[in-house]
Amino acid sequence: MRASSFCLVPCVGVFLLGLVSAVTDDRQDKQVYVVYMGSLPSRPDYTPMSNHLSILQEVTGESSMEGRLVRSYERSFNGFAARLTESEREQLAEMEGVVSVFPNKKLQLQTTASWDFMGLKEGKNTKRNLAVESDTIVGVIDTGVWPESESFSGKGFGPPPKKWKGVCSGGKNFTCNNKLIGARDYTGEGTRDSEGHGSHTASTAAGNAVTGTSFFGIGNGTARGGVPAARIAAYKVCTATGCTTESILSAFDDAIADGVDVISISIGDDNAIPYEKDPIAIGAFHAMAKGILTVNSAGNSGPNPNSVVSVAPWILTVAASTTNREFLTKVVLQNGRTLSGRSVNAFDLKGKNYPLVEGTLGSQAKGKILVSRYPTISETAVATINVDYKNYASISPRPLSALSQYDFASLLSYVNSTKSPRGTVLKTEAVFNQKSPKVASFSSRGPNTLAVDLLKPDITAPGVEILAAYSPLGSPSLGDQRRVKYSVLSGTSMSCPHVAGVAAYIKTFHPDWSPSMIQSAIMTTAWSMNASETGVASTEFAYGAGHVDPIAALNPGLGYELNKADHIAFLCGLKYTSKTLKLITGEAVTCTGNTLPRNLNYPSMSAKLSGSRSPFTVTFNRTVTNLGTPNSTYNSKIVLNHGSKLSVKISPNVLSMKSVNEKQAFTVTVTGSGLDPKLPSSANLVWSDGTHNVRSPIRILTSNTHIYIYIYTLSSMEGRLVRSYKRSFNGFAARLTESEREQLAEMEGVVSVFPNKKLQLQTTASWDFMGLKEGKNTKRNLAVESDTIVGVIDTGVWPESESFSGKGFGPPPKKWKGVCSGGKNFTCNNKLIGARDYTGEGTRDLDGHGSHTASTAAGNAVTGASFFGIGNGTARGGVPAARIAAYNVCTDLGCKTDAVLSAFDDAIADGVDVISVSLGDDNAIPYEKDPIAIGAFHAMAKGIITVNAAGNSGPTPNSVASVAPWILTVAASTTNREFLTEVVIQNGKTLVGRSVNAFDLQGKNYPLVFQESQAKGKILVSEYSFSSKTAVATIIEGYNNYATISPRPLSALSPDDYDFLLSYNKSTK
Repeated sequence: MRASSFCLVPCVGVFLLGLVSAVTDDRQDKQVYVVYMGSLPSRPDYTPMSNHLSILQEVTGESSMEGRLVRSYERSFNGFAARLTESEREQLAEMEGVVSVFPNKKLQLQTTASWDFMGLKEGKNTKRNLAVESDTIVGVIDTGVWPESESFSGKGFGPPPKKWKGVCSGGKNFTCNNKLIGARDYTGEGTRDSEGHGSHTASTAAGNAVTGTSFFGIGNGTARGGVPAARIAAYKVCTATGCTTESILSAFDDAIADGVDVISISIGDDNAIPYEKDPIAIGAFHAMAKGILTVNSAGNSGPNPNSVVSVAPWILTVAASTTNREFLTKVVLQNGRTLSGRSVNAFDLKGKNYPLVEGTLGSQAKGKILVSRYPTISETAVATINVDYKNYASISPRPLSALSQYDFASLLSYVNSTKSPRGTVLKTEAVFNQKSPKVASFSSRGPNTLAVDLLKPDITAPGVEILAAYSPLGSPSLGDQRRVKYSVLSGTSMSCPHVAGVAAYIKTFHPDWSPSMIQSAIMTTAWSMNASETGVASTEFAYGAGHVDPIAALNPGLGYELNKADHIAFLCGLKYTSKTLKLITGEAVTCTGNTLPRNLNYPSMSAKLSGSRSPFTVTFNRTVTNLGTPNSTYNSKIVLNHGSKLSVKISPNVLSMKSVNEKQAFTVTVTGSGLDPKLPSSANLVWSDGTHNVRSPIRILTSNTHIYIYIYTLSSMEGRLVRSYKRSFNGFAARLTESEREQLAEMEGVVSVFPNKKLQLQTTASWDFMGLKEGKNTKRNLAVESDTIVGVIDTGVWPESESFSGKGFGPPPKKWKGVCSGGKNFTCNNKLIGARDYTGEGTRDLDGHGSHTASTAAGNAVTGASFFGIGNGTARGGVPAARIAAYNVCTDLGCKTDAVLSAFDDAIADGVDVISVSLGDDNAIPYEKDPIAIGAFHAMAKGIITVNAAGNSGPTPNSVASVAPWILTVAASTTNREFLTEVVIQNGKTLVGRSVNAFDLQGKNYPLVFQESQAKGKILVSEYSFSSKTAVATIIEGYNNYATISPRPLSALSPDDYDFLLSYNKSTK
């Protein structure tokens, strides 16, 4: 299966004044667009294809539509896909009868712990209505299906249901049967699944019960769908490169008309997009209007907030969570200790111990087990052990175990403290004892970015380490040559068909229930889940109403019903026009009054506040239908979630139902004040008659008013607003989707909107060389120098260094307005007068770069400084009597744009005199998008000079990154001192190399060798730039022309001297 590909929502810097690319056609700059025209007109003389051709001819001025019309949607809704120029697209978008025109994009696949875990037991242990189940058809829109799989065998099935109007158009050598009753292809490849994803999802939803399935013995058991007696129709819209918009709409168009009962679609965009431009929302709306429920995956961009992509209320949106089964791969060390890692490892090393070698070089690992903290799989090693960054197991093409950070550190300690460390990696085993369910880290989270008062996702279901049918043409993992019939996958792609199977299961007992009633039953009977931590990543925005419970959903007691008119009113509340809605629905629509989207009769309740501190009152209007027994009384109960300060009242608080299908309305009033945005503000409303417990989550979102002014479509700002710039200039940094970025960029008062990038650190033979001599040999104005403040924007500082000692200094200058916020155990003094941190790590320098630059600029004069005796002398700054303020904007991963801007914002207001910033981008970028140029401009306006590094990309022309005229840009050059490391050959010749080598071999001669494997106890001569861990020393060919520190004895020779050494070695025995 091809892995899901989702982009993290970028952090963007905004100054006040999808990733998915369109599928293009290479002819005359034309691009495929979808023209959506709403419902099919009801008049008998209307012919969709003729109308579509006529429209195209009018717009293009061409008589022949060959190569222009891609598809017509004419069975379930109205529209077409065509190749258009940009001007033709604009013209079409303005035409009467057109709802929207949008690019044909490629959506992504969102990739069983299973039915037993949910309570839907095998065989006779579960109540089933087999006669109706056999008449139920599940439509799966995906990568197709493998028709020969046992999961899709027609053995024992009668003919297809009479209502079936579909076809079997699977392509060459593709045969349907009485289980797999339909197949359509929209890719040109045929419906046969070459990826494995479609077979996996289809078998999870409705596959036959197949005993003895496993992945090479792992997870052995019965693979089955939620409704094994149901029929399947496969609609192939995806290839290895993605799933196009126009294909997805065609599949919906056909599936609705073919007569399916439930649609499962494990596909999605990178971001939520407007309903009228979202092919899944469009198709699902028309399916809903025909009584068909669409179940869709939430997306795999978690745990980022606002990442859920399926946000329409007429879609049941599914998150992914764990089951009580997990796949563990143990690492057994020779000392007897066992470490448990994650992977799906089908390889058996028979318990044999192998040497453990740390590193990343495959050549070191041959015949050994490679231990690497990087997510690599060695092709030469016997096995690989690395760090688990995913927290779930995936298939590896070679023996592998991914350990937790703690266990990996323990393994490294063993490897580094043991003379000959050895161990082995065992075959994966299934363990049934983990605490579940827990939402998977990859599962996309809310809040909903389109309809802020609609909670999404709706529900969670098993989506981690799921075993189901696969395609023998697909590779079970990247670079894997094995071929399998059943495989293990994880993703919301896997949780989606679980819920589709549950929906079909409910429909077999309640064939008259509407899609919304089935959705309500699933949501209101879900297992309650608790947030494992604060923040949106683990609340209702992760799991919705909770975990699906198939058995309880058969008998929910009460239901929240919605029809087409309710959804139209919801769209009215989102400011869709009556004209547009008439086209979509095919009916006359009048939007009246101020319809609040939060009053949609949805099983969950959510509202966003414009502020968090002021008192508020929010009401929700709901109506429930009695699905239980006559003469039943339901009492309301409010359960506040941990930490919630909400007050919730229900009116009326008792519902007396005299008859089945009776409807009664009630109002939920939520009040509160002073909500903490960092804590959950949620509760559960439970209606109970003693038998049924009908539960609905209530979620109140708070937001930061600063960002609410500018991005009115955002929901809770938790996880959105990153920083506000308000001391020295105006702006903010926020997590935005691409469409929000575009919207902001066009707003009045916005100068620029640009991505939050990671800048690079630009890393003294010294002051004497420049003529600024030590002590009294240089003229100084010490009184003013002591009042001078140098602001250093870098990696922070080491406050205990002698270079920053406050000894002998008076109090900070009166002009200083800064603070010392260095974090835990960080103390400023009268030299280091200020410290601020923008990384969350504190201002203490963990990298060294910031301490180096700060001491070079303004450090005290410290005598006897050296690097293990090398370069011994006085280390000092240019203005030793000056004060220093440190601003930490960098971690070991880089220096983020938003943090750099915050540092400038504060440094200017703090009162520094000079700003030193040894950071930069890879290239020069426009001033209005360059954080250093922006900050320096505002510094200049306040009389503060900014000094910036030119960059380390030389000698390439045009590589200087700091190019603003209000910045003093500095290149780097040598001094009259250099560090040389001599190599003395036994014949007496001395070669001069470069390095900072503090190791002393006492002049002893060692053999010279050229192979790393032969280097133990010898000196390795290598053309590659690395220092051997096994050799006594390493001699390499130097490319830098300057010396750097080596962790082991090393000298880098010039090319001429290196060639001489090679010649000596070859000619000497």
